[in-house]
Amino acid sequence: MARPPDRVDDGDVTDVAVRPLEPDDRADVRRIHAAGIATGDAAFETEVPDQAVLDAWLPGHRWVAQVDGRVAGRASAERVSDRIGRHHGVWRDTVLTERRRTD
Repeated sequence: MARPPDRVDDGDVTDVAVRPLEPDDRADVRRIHAAGIATGDAAFETEVPDQAVLDAWLPGHRWVAQVDGRVAGRASAERVSDRIGRHHGVWRDTVLTERRRTD
Protein backbone atom coordinates (compact mmCIF):
# COMPACT_ATOMS: atom_id res chain seq x y z
CA MET A 1 0.00 0.00 0.00
CA ALA A 2 1.30 3.42 -0.95
CA ARG A 3 2.21 5.78 1.85
CA PRO A 4 0.21 9.05 1.83
CA PRO A 5 2.19 12.26 1.34
CA ASP A 6 3.40 14.06 4.45
CA ARG A 7 1.97 17.30 3.14
CA VAL A 8 -0.59 18.08 0.50
CA ASP A 9 -0.05 21.38 -1.30
CA ASP A 10 -3.45 22.75 -2.27
CA GLY A 11 -1.89 25.96 -3.53
CA ASP A 12 -2.78 27.88 -0.37
CA VAL A 13 -0.57 26.44 2.36
CA THR A 14 -0.61 28.30 5.68
CA ASP A 15 1.76 27.74 8.58
CA VAL A 16 0.10 26.71 11.81
CA ALA A 17 1.69 27.12 15.23
CA VAL A 18 0.46 24.93 18.09
CA ARG A 19 1.08 25.98 21.68
CA PRO A 20 -0.37 25.51 25.17
CA LEU A 21 -3.60 27.37 25.92
CA GLU A 22 -3.00 30.53 27.93
CA PRO A 23 -5.54 32.47 30.03
CA ASP A 24 -5.69 35.24 27.41
CA ASP A 25 -6.88 32.67 24.82
CA ARG A 26 -10.19 31.96 26.57
CA ALA A 27 -12.20 34.51 24.56
CA ASP A 28 -10.91 33.06 21.28
CA VAL A 29 -11.61 29.50 22.41
CA ARG A 30 -15.15 30.49 23.36
CA ARG A 31 -15.59 32.30 20.00
CA ILE A 32 -14.53 29.19 18.07
CA HIS A 33 -16.82 27.02 20.20
CA ALA A 34 -19.77 29.38 19.67
CA ALA A 35 -19.24 29.25 15.91
CA GLY A 36 -19.16 25.45 16.06
CA ILE A 37 -22.45 25.38 17.93
CA ALA A 38 -24.04 27.82 15.49
CA THR A 39 -23.04 25.68 12.49
CA GLY A 40 -23.82 22.36 14.19
CA ASP A 41 -20.16 21.30 14.05
CA ALA A 42 -19.51 21.36 17.82
CA ALA A 43 -20.55 17.76 18.46
CA PHE A 44 -22.63 17.29 21.59
CA GLU A 45 -22.35 20.68 23.26
CA THR A 46 -25.20 23.14 23.02
CA GLU A 47 -23.69 25.92 25.15
CA VAL A 48 -20.37 27.73 25.00
CA PRO A 49 -18.15 26.51 27.86
CA ASP A 50 -17.62 28.94 30.72
CA GLN A 51 -14.33 29.50 32.52
CA ALA A 52 -14.99 26.68 35.01
CA VAL A 53 -15.36 24.19 32.14
CA LEU A 54 -12.20 25.44 30.45
CA ASP A 55 -10.32 25.14 33.75
CA ALA A 56 -11.55 21.54 34.16
CA TRP A 57 -9.72 20.43 31.02
CA LEU A 58 -6.74 18.29 32.00
CA PRO A 59 -3.61 20.37 32.67
CA GLY A 60 -1.02 19.68 29.99
CA HIS A 61 -3.77 18.74 27.52
CA ARG A 62 -5.01 22.20 26.52
CA TRP A 63 -3.76 23.52 23.19
CA VAL A 64 -4.49 26.24 20.67
CA ALA A 65 -3.54 26.50 17.01
CA GLN A 66 -2.56 29.88 15.61
CA VAL A 67 -2.68 30.95 11.98
CA ASP A 68 -1.13 34.31 11.16
CA GLY A 69 -1.04 35.17 14.88
CA ARG A 70 -4.78 34.49 15.34
CA VAL A 71 -6.14 31.61 17.43
CA ALA A 72 -7.89 29.43 14.86
CA GLY A 73 -8.45 26.18 16.76
CA ARG A 74 -8.19 24.39 20.05
CA ALA A 75 -7.70 20.88 21.39
CA SER A 76 -8.27 19.59 24.89
CA ALA A 77 -8.84 16.51 26.99
CA GLU A 78 -11.16 16.16 29.94
CA ARG A 79 -12.07 13.40 32.36
CA VAL A 80 -15.22 11.48 31.55
CA SER A 81 -15.85 10.64 35.20
CA ASP A 82 -14.13 10.89 38.57
CA ARG A 83 -15.77 7.66 39.72
CA ILE A 84 -13.75 4.56 40.39
CA GLY A 85 -14.83 1.73 38.14
CA ARG A 86 -15.11 1.22 34.44
CA HIS A 87 -14.81 4.93 33.59
CA HIS A 88 -11.79 5.51 35.84
CA GLY A 89 -8.94 6.92 33.75
CA VAL A 90 -11.14 7.51 30.70
CA TRP A 91 -10.91 10.90 29.02
CA ARG A 92 -12.61 12.62 26.12
CA ASP A 93 -10.68 14.68 23.64
CA THR A 94 -12.05 17.51 21.56
CA VAL A 95 -10.62 19.38 18.59
CA LEU A 96 -12.38 22.41 17.13
CA THR A 97 -11.23 24.76 14.41
CA GLU A 98 -12.80 27.82 12.91
CA ARG A 99 -14.02 27.56 9.35
CA ARG A 100 -11.54 28.62 6.75
CA ARG A 101 -11.98 32.22 5.75
CA THR A 102 -12.16 32.97 2.06
CA ASP A 103 -11.88 36.74 2.24
